[in-house]
Amino acid sequence: MRFFTLLIALFSLLGASAQVTISANTKADIQVIQKDLARSKNIPSSLLIDRFAIHKFSDGYFVGFLAKTSSTYSKNNLIQQGIIVGAKSGDIVSIQVPLHLLSSLESLPGLKMVQLAGKIKPTLDKAVKDIKADSVHMGFNLPQGYTGKNVLIGITDWGFDYTSPMFYDTLLQDTRILAAWDQYKTSGPAPSGFTYGTEFSSMPEFTAAGADTANIYSYATHGSHVAGICGGSGAGTPYRGIAFESQFLFATFIVDESAVLDAWEWMYQKSLTEGKRLVINMSWGLYHLGTLDGNSLLSQAIDNYSAQGVIFSNSGGNNGNVNFHIKKTYNNDSIRTKIDFYPYSSNANMWGQSIHMWGEQGNSFESGLMIYNTSGVILAETPWYSTATTSSYIDTFLVIGADTIWYNISADAAHPLNGRPQMRLRVKNTHTYLRVYLKSKAVAGKVHYWNVTELSTDVGNWGMNFTAFGAGAIGGDNQYGISEPSCTNSLISVAAHSSSYYTTNGTLAGGMIANFSSIGPRYDEVLKPEISAPGVSVASSISSYTDNSFTSIETVDFNGRTYPFA
Repeated sequence: MRFFTLLIALFSLLGASAQVTISANTKADIQVIQKDLARSKNIPSSLLIDRFAIHKFSDGYFVGFLAKTSSTYSKNNLIQQGIIVGAKSGDIVSIQVPLHLLSSLESLPGLKMVQLAGKIKPTLDKAVKDIKADSVHMGFNLPQGYTGKNVLIGITDWGFDYTSPMFYDTLLQDTRILAAWDQYKTSGPAPSGFTYGTEFSSMPEFTAAGADTANIYSYATHGSHVAGICGGSGAGTPYRGIAFESQFLFATFIVDESAVLDAWEWMYQKSLTEGKRLVINMSWGLYHLGTLDGNSLLSQAIDNYSAQGVIFSNSGGNNGNVNFHIKKTYNNDSIRTKIDFYPYSSNANMWGQSIHMWGEQGNSFESGLMIYNTSGVILAETPWYSTATTSSYIDTFLVIGADTIWYNISADAAHPLNGRPQMRLRVKNTHTYLRVYLKSKAVAGKVHYWNVTELSTDVGNWGMNFTAFGAGAIGGDNQYGISEPSCTNSLISVAAHSSSYYTTNGTLAGGMIANFSSIGPRYDEVLKPEISAPGVSVASSISSYTDNSFTSIETVDFNGRTYPFA
């Protein structure tokens, strides 16, 4: 008997591995990917590539994931299986998994949990005085003046103009860009320790490249505008940035969480080499990824870097002017609300609405859809789907006459990162005579709901109303609007306000919160955002390479090129 017991113990040590935990939402998305691959002979369609974190590297197509490592983690073990291993922050690591290994995720060695990397969507003369930065520059009531010297500002964005005079010193002699990593550019060389993209680290390289490459946002300008606000020299204009003696690290990242984790690690290693403090600025956010309560894998990674002295700041979001949220405390009752859709005619990539729901530990809830016509007559209704029993991905439809409503559902009875029940319900309705309602019920507990637009080529991040249309229906509010990664505990979440200033007759004007600025708190009642900053009509640099539209307010000629401000 003792010999048999020893054999079992030996087998468990040598041959068995703990199963990797995967949330219902990630499982559902993997099923969508695998169905597409089955139809297209293992070559992902362009729509699939646009929708998910799928990238083509030299060895084929890979899917981005964030993963939580176990005590048996070995980078080499994953590499030997053909997985590209990126940055690691504490026990959170970014990985790129080849398509043929998607069905083997649950048995990957050395990992506790994997989560599909979510795709990322950006959100973004009097500002310096408004925030009293001019007093900081002069050292008013401080040991000295502070202007950003010996600080690195890392910016993860798109649309960087490497040649702009805004990123030179105030004498316009030397660039203050320490390095740039364009993750889209395939010519190389990639940064040390990484296998993709192109790194630039000298003035000749910046000049030759000019700007980062076009991507899903074309030749954008958001990165140059934000960088100018953070630390632009002014280039002889009044539009000098806040930390105008800082240096820059620019990362044009491939719009997913695993890639942005790699960008942070690249920036962190640069800061260690330079012996300088690092501040990472971001202007993006999403509601469909993570847990929205500071427990997501991305939040854990940020907390790990923060513990090493890195400062993270991020925009609080742009959904303060839309009633896209509902909070309901149940007592064996139910709710019904109309789901407003973003107009299909307004965006060629419009897919539908995505309803995200988070409950309380130990209290399951149920949801579904009801379809009405414009006269208020119910035409069709889905079954009730419970977080306690919906264990597999559901992708189906309702037929109303000759028309179809498509929807899909994934749910967790207890999400692996916070133990809360959650449900994601996506619905597509292109028929204006059909009205789609959400129905939900529970015995007890509190549930939060968000109505967010979803695109077929990008995930979208703007809210649409829940409407109290018809007898018994309830409407939404604009509260609890903080998205990932602004919900991270150690990250500074920044709301937007209009700069305050004195008019010519001495009257104080401005200073109001921007109507679009997302309102907190986090849905577990933690205070977010922590501060506000000017975010309305802020003048800054525009990439001279952009094909985006803008209205120029000033231009500067530098090294034979014209650089606009807007």
